[in-house]
Amino acid sequence: MGAENLSFSDMAFGEIMEMYRKVDRMFEISLDAFDNVSSEHLKELTTLENEVDALKKRLSSQHF
Repeated sequence: MGAENLSFSDMAFGEIMEMYRKVDRMFEISLDAFDNVSSEHLKELTTLENEVDALKKRLSSQHF
């Protein structure tokens, strides 16, 4: 079975997009922290990481 045969429910696709937005935000925070030598948003980064981990577990258990 190749990747071209995969399809996701609307619910799964929505959860994948939610994960994508959180990971994208994590990337933005990380770049900002390195560029500005700042730890201002580290708490937000940790929160997002925990949320992404929870989403990954939920996606794995419910959709795969």
